[in-house]
Amino acid sequence: MPAVRIPLPFDDVFTTADLPQAGVSTGALQGWRARGEVVELCAGVYIRADAELLEAKRTVYASRPIALGHRPVTLAGAAFLYDLPLPSAPHSSWKRDERHVRIPSDHLKRVRGLLVPSLAWTAISLARWQQFHDALVPLDAALRRGCSVADLTSCAASLGAAKGTRFLQRAVSLGDARSESPLESCSRGLMLEARVPSPELQREIRTRAGTFRVDFCWPDVRVIGEADGRVKYSDADTLWREKLRQEHLERAGYRVVRWTWHDITAERRQWLDRLHHALAHPE
Repeated sequence: MPAVRIPLPFDDVFTTADLPQAGVSTGALQGWRARGEVVELCAGVYIRADAELLEAKRTVYASRPIALGHRPVTLAGAAFLYDLPLPSAPHSSWKRDERHVRIPSDHLKRVRGLLVPSLAWTAISLARWQQFHDALVPLDAALRRGCSVADLTSCAASLGAAKGTRFLQRAVSLGDARSESPLESCSRGLMLEARVPSPELQREIRTRAGTFRVDFCWPDVRVIGEADGRVKYSDADTLWREKLRQEHLERAGYRVVRWTWHDITAERRQWLDRLHHALAHPE
């Protein structure tokens, strides 16, 4: 791609209405388009072709009314802006929600000209159509990003008895900012559903080699649970450090149970059996 020659005022998203005030003609815009220097996000809304997070911004600026701030961004767009994880299989009712559910005015704000639902409303909307264990993923993430339980509770209550809201109040009450990843949140939700005794989250354990923080801990029976979504198995140094870490924890008298996304999805029953067995038969 040739070097982009677009003037600095257009270093991010811009519309055709921005051209005159920058002294740029429509002919210049046509030239940028012909040379592949800009990408049209939606009708009359453009971005430089070398912009960062280009594909994600397509999601945010999904239509001209959204790009011009006349309508709120889509749920997927708001999730991107807040860095909230999206479910792997979004429920089809989201689209119906965005057409028919009115966002309360106190949960709308302006972000760089966009009309964006609040963090709390976005998290509740993401959680609303998920199973309980999946619902904890956006709720935990919102709490980590500074959302209050009160705001989440208020959003859930504002939906009343609408379809998909029956379990929201319980899910909000069990949200926990200490869950540091979607895998940890989903794992915790599955434990709750399976009546696994509640673990301590992010507990620090002292060993002779230093203090290590673990994802889940049942200190009474000296069992540790580690959700391995963050480990890059192609990195030999990371694997070696993790091996040494586990050895130190085991020498301190703990049993370590590890799992991955595959374990809690494809082999969920076996994972829960391993966990129940470790907790019921302390060494």
